[in-house]
This record gives sequence, C-alpha cells and structure tokens, in this order.
Amino acid sequence: MIILKKEWIAPSLIPVDSRLEPARHREGMELRVGEMVIMLDYPESKDWYVAEVSQLLHDRFVVNGFITREATMAGYRQASKKQRLEALKKVAFLRTWCKDKGKGEATTVPPKHLKGLEKYLWKWRLPINELDQLLLVRNVGLDADGCLCKASRILAATLRFPHHVGAGGEESAS
Repeated sequence: MIILKKEWIAPSLIPVDSRLEPARHREGMELRVGEMVIMLDYPESKDWYVAEVSQLLHDRFVVNGFITREATMAGYRQASKKQRLEALKKVAFLRTWCKDKGKGEATTVPPKHLKGLEKYLWKWRLPINELDQLLLVRNVGLDADGCLCKASRILAATLRFPHHVGAGGEESAS
C-alpha cells in the first residue's frame, strides 16, 4: 500500500508493466499479500466484491473489502457481455473503513488520523480451505477512480452474477 498526502491508493495502481495480468482464478494459484481480487464473501453468494488480500495465515486469509454504491444493471443475467462491459465502466469500487473505531457501519470516508487508515479497514477473515470456492478473478486492476481496468472489466463481465452494492446485507454504504 502507498499512502499519499490526501489519497489512499490501492496497490493495483502500480505501473501496469510491474504487475501481473488479470486472470480467472484456477485451483492451486498462490495467493499474494497486496493482490487485488474479485471474490465471493461466502461460497453460495449471488454477487461479488472487489477486495485486497492483506494477510495469509495457515488456516485463513484476510481481505480488505471494497464497496460500490452503483447499482447493478437491470436484467444482468440476460444481458450480453457487451452490455455488462458497458455497465461496469461506470462502477467505482472504493476502499472501505468501519466507523466507530472499526465496529460501526461501513464508510468510504477515510479516518482523519493516520493510525486508523489501516486499523479500521473493513476486513473479512476467511477460511483458507474455501479459497478456491471464493476467488473468481486474480490480479485485478483499478484506476485512480476505483473503476476496473479494461482487462479486469472483461473478466468481470463473464461472471454469471453481478457485483454487490453496499457493504453487505441489504444496506448500502455511507
């Protein structure tokens, strides 16, 4: 992660020639800290999130969740790949923190103090044995506005279900 004075930049914003190309996840692919992924939050999920891998442990992995407020396109399942690609162009995925020192609702507004930038990130701890069921797209790239890079967008448009809106459940982000 790189911290600039006024912005929190995702590691996927490093020069394109310095990172791997986005690809569908395949069983046995090694997970890397700092890698951006498109994933499910649980195996039976009907929508996906963008997340950043922040920790790898022997029994679990931890990701920082990104959220979006942009609604999914109507008729997603029946839409063509071209229509899905066009709809995804406008969707920004934003780094997310939890209000109330990490225990409250989700927000895309970073904490005012530097210590909270990492401490209060919206995190999920997931079982390592579900890794192959949860990961969909690897090496995801985001631009400065949080939109998927073209190669990531092309792969996301092939997924059979849309992105999640908000920060879990039915609620939307603050």
